[in-house]
Amino acid sequence: MKRVFKINSFYKPLLIIVNPGSLEIPTDRPGGIQEILLKISEVIKDKFHVIIFSPFLYRYINRVQYNGILIEYMYYPAVRNYPPRGIFSIAFGFVRNLIFYSLIVSMNLLKYKKNLKLLIINDKSNIIPILVAKLLKVKTIFSEGNPYPWYSPFLIRKPSAISWGVNLSFAKLACKLATMIRAQSILIKRGMICYGVPKEKIEIIPAGVDTDTFKPYNHIENNFMIGFLGRLTDEKGSSLLYDIIKACEKELPELKFVIRGSGPYEIKLKNLKNVIFQETLPRNMLPIFINKANLFISTYYDFSLSDLEILSCGKPLIKINTPEMNGLFKNYEEIIFCDKNVKDFVNKIKLLYENKDLCKKIGENARKKVEKEFDWKVIGEQWIRLINRLLK
Repeated sequence: MKRVFKINSFYKPLLIIVNPGSLEIPTDRPGGIQEILLKISEVIKDKFHVIIFSPFLYRYINRVQYNGILIEYMYYPAVRNYPPRGIFSIAFGFVRNLIFYSLIVSMNLLKYKKNLKLLIINDKSNIIPILVAKLLKVKTIFSEGNPYPWYSPFLIRKPSAISWGVNLSFAKLACKLATMIRAQSILIKRGMICYGVPKEKIEIIPAGVDTDTFKPYNHIENNFMIGFLGRLTDEKGSSLLYDIIKACEKELPELKFVIRGSGPYEIKLKNLKNVIFQETLPRNMLPIFINKANLFISTYYDFSLSDLEILSCGKPLIKINTPEMNGLFKNYEEIIFCDKNVKDFVNKIKLLYENKDLCKKIGENARKKVEKEFDWKVIGEQWIRLINRLLK
């Protein structure tokens, strides 16, 4: 339950975290930066006074408390439908965030200029707040969780040169202005270095997972189910996902795919005979959805929050082999790596389908790995060390 409250004192260093201008915090949308920002705030709130700036959806309330976190809503509407579809929607969203949301955030920052110690920005379009923080002599962290434009996550099509150029220009400017950069993956850091960002300015801190919420359940399913969790877009490899499911329709007709996601490929996937589409779920129901499947596949080139949530539930994951994942998880021990083609995915699905012991072993090892290295308490300590280093 949300409750309005006022700030009375700043007995700890004040940090402001700016949520991107698309979705409200908190949100029922599975995955995404909103969940990551909330969890980061929760694990550092004992050390720092944290305020999250966020757009609002439906009803405007100035300040609310959520799980002990102060959220201050900007008078700026969040979008209802995400992800945006079409070039116009994407471009319009970027421009409105760049101009209007950034200005509103900047004006609200000025209210805290006497107490503010650190600003954390999570969107390359928020250049104006970084400039304002710089004028106020407030240190900043640019937290980058998106691979684009540092490298292309698209498996087939290429983004337009205009889109790439605009995004890269603002991303490089954000990196230049920020005191420190947090990159979510090795691939993002490598891309930044290739585009001239000093490597000593970049700290890799991955996403985390709530292992108490995302845990194995004893769920009995009559059919062997293969799960997919994520946005159904080109960026997430949905064209490859469609081809994999279509191939399994012929080669492994007894298998069913259960999909939770939305995007341009939704209708196309719903028309396949071996697909069960999971309707929209609130976030707290995700662990139940994950535990219904025997294994999951991921066609996203980088490392995502949903990957962690799947592994935390003790489910084996077949994932495209990348330098990022290869350095974090052991093949055939904690994960199954796969080439970027339909044949290899189908072969790996068949391998786990026919070898239940291997399936169980990989799932159990994945759970242990995530508990040890990716629980939010562990990731939170990395954030605390980074912030303390900046505030010294």
